[in-house]
Amino acid sequence: MHHHHLTLLAALSSLISAIPLQVPGHDFAFVPYPGPIPYSNPSHGGDWPQGTTSRYNGGLSTDSTTLSTMSKCLQDYGSGRFYDTWDGNRCGGMGWYKGTANGKVDVYKCYQSCAPYLMYDGAKQGAAEYLCDYRTGLKGHCWMGYHRLPANESGVIEQTNSVPINETKMTVRMEALESAKMS
Repeated sequence: MHHHHLTLLAALSSLISAIPLQVPGHDFAFVPYPGPIPYSNPSHGGDWPQGTTSRYNGGLSTDSTTLSTMSKCLQDYGSGRFYDTWDGNRCGGMGWYKGTANGKVDVYKCYQSCAPYLMYDGAKQGAAEYLCDYRTGLKGHCWMGYHRLPANESGVIEQTNSVPINETKMTVRMEALESAKMS
């Protein structure tokens, strides 16, 4: 009889240690975050998302470390708390932002339409600042981009409606893409 109680105690104790304890103020640790939002790689024969124009400034290194960081930051920006918010983020020495003029485009669609441009037309082509502008239907309008941060800035930034790109160096990348597709 006594032996039976010990076995029961041992079983209960192992069961209790297997249950994750909810620590007050740390509930998030046990909630699986959604994401990352998937996006295509049009540079491998896929289609570039339509309705998108972009502007950029050069000056970003295209070495594998930089591109890996940019890819991870972009992935993080479509995951967790950024999955369905318009919040901005700081990652990899860049300020990342997305916004909408009127809420007629959801965050998921905006991300899926712009992420391929940010990664494959922006970072991989050496753009240190990049803005993707997406339009759909009569009123659907959103944008997403990144820009270099001063070395001393860190933390999270909120949504910004300003476009932090030097106007004098802007180029509309779509024109080049369109002419490349036609040739």
